[in-house]
Amino acid sequence: MRNGLRKSDEQLLRELVERRHPVLGHLLQKVAECSLGVEDAETLQMLVGDELLEVGVGADDIPTSYGMQLESLIDELGRAFIF
Repeated sequence: MRNGLRKSDEQLLRELVERRHPVLGHLLQKVAECSLGVEDAETLQMLVGDELLEVGVGADDIPTSYGMQLESLIDELGRAFIF
C-alpha cells in the first residue's frame, strides 16, 4: 500500500491546484485516499513544475526556498504514486 503525501505537501498541492488549475480538483481526493494513478500523478507533477519555473527560481536560476518546497513536492509525488 502506498503511504501518500505528508499533510504539508497535500496542503501545498491543494493550494496550487485551486489557484492554477481548479479543474484538477478531483485528483486531490485521490491523493488523500492514496489512490492516484501514474498518469494523474505526472499531471500534478507538471502543474507543480510550471509553478516552479514561473515563480520558484531566482534571477540566478537557483531555486528559492519556495522553489525547493516545489521540487520536494514533485519528488514526493513520484515516490508516493509512480515508483
